[in-house]
Amino acid sequence: MYGVAFGAQLGTGLATIVTSAAIYAAALGTVLCGSAASGLAVGGALGVTRAVSLLPAGRARDTAGLVRLHQGLARWRSPAGWLVVAAEAVAIGVVIGGLG
Repeated sequence: MYGVAFGAQLGTGLATIVTSAAIYAAALGTVLCGSAASGLAVGGALGVTRAVSLLPAGRARDTAGLVRLHQGLARWRSPAGWLVVAAEAVAIGVVIGGLG
């Protein structure tokens, strides 16, 4: 039950601590899409993406598993950060290209 409730909170995006501007950008994107179906797709993609982040934690069944999970996350911190920056740069380019 805890996982379901937490997943629902993550899926809504605005009900949890917002550590990224992506939540606000997606909320703005849903409004700017121009149609309810497109807005639903943007919001749904955001919710699914945030909820999928819980999947790796499903393997942590004890304290040692949780420690291994956190060690793995720590190893990915820098590469993931650069990947996010690159993805955001591409997204900005697509938006700017679409405005012209």
